[in-house]
Amino acid sequence: MNTPLNGKYHDLVIDENGKLVAVKDETDLVSIPAAAKAAIKKRAAASKIMTLEKVTEDGQVSYGAVMKDEAQGTYVQVRVGADGTLKSKNQKDPGK
Repeated sequence: MNTPLNGKYHDLVIDENGKLVAVKDETDLVSIPAAAKAAIKKRAAASKIMTLEKVTEDGQVSYGAVMKDEAQGTYVQVRVGADGTLKSKNQKDPGK
């Protein structure tokens, strides 16, 4: 369920039993912990950060970013912990 909150998106992920699974809030680099910010910026390198979100799932907070590599035309999605630890990384080619 996507709802606006203070001009940014606020997603609630609910399973088939009606249980709240995760909350995803749009955010910006200024609002996240320094270690998470550094990890995302390092992985972005020359790519442009398209979206950034704070994800709360099972009481744990992580930060996800979707980045676009203009030269290759690909998108990379990463999720890092508040301490900067890489949780996941996916690359997508929009043409395939």
